[in-house]
Amino acid sequence: MSSIITITSDLGNKDPNLGLLKGRILSLAPNAQVVDISNEIQPFNIAEAAYIVKNAFTSFPENSVHIISVGTYDRSHQKFLAIYYQKQYFLVHDNGLFSLVMTEAPDQIVEITISDTASPTFPTIDVLIPAACSLAKGESLSAIGGTVNSVLQGAVLQPAIQQDNIRGSIIYIDNYGNAVSNITKKLFDEVKNDRGFVVYFKRNESLSEISQNYNDVAEGEKLCFFNHNGNLEIAINFGSAGDLFGLNVGDTIQIDFV
Repeated sequence: MSSIITITSDLGNKDPNLGLLKGRILSLAPNAQVVDISNEIQPFNIAEAAYIVKNAFTSFPENSVHIISVGTYDRSHQKFLAIYYQKQYFLVHDNGLFSLVMTEAPDQIVEITISDTASPTFPTIDVLIPAACSLAKGESLSAIGGTVNSVLQGAVLQPAIQQDNIRGSIIYIDNYGNAVSNITKKLFDEVKNDRGFVVYFKRNESLSEISQNYNDVAEGEKLCFFNHNGNLEIAINFGSAGDLFGLNVGDTIQIDFV
């Protein structure tokens, strides 16, 4: 059984809460290896958290345990789940986040049994962490909760498709200012059908070529390419597309086919 426990959260690194979580994990599972995926999620932004987790968890060994603490609030208003999905465990609040991670049905879902002494204001510490540590030590899902059949569905923003264009949106801006869209290479190839194209984004900027990597253009020049996750990305070689073009999550990216 893997003793890896990861944390993805909107806690940031300034306050004591992240240290509190890690201390609690090591108190309950001293042999656990604690790994941060990201603790800089925009507060309450479950879509951003889902994007990061979805594109990171597959690199971890089988049976790793992933705590996702984003968009938390009073535990009396939501369930907490332990999910076995693609040979890994996930501990989440049932707030729609995990539906944005999964592309197929999980193998097993349980609703975590909550102790009467659990904190009502910081449920991650008293609900998700004990369950995660139990799994990391080899306990079964059935030992920490009762089986449920589904997770809450979050809203998924899908590209709009017409015969001659795809209208998508920016779903994530990374640390380098690269703007990731919800337009995938698979969708692009299906609609393109051997036609030419122009990619339009903010301030009437446009591109008519898909690059393979950043160095296909000169330093400071704009480009677009399909990243390692298969999403169309707007970037600047050695620059920030987000800053230069004023790009934000939710902005439109349109591809016209000619």
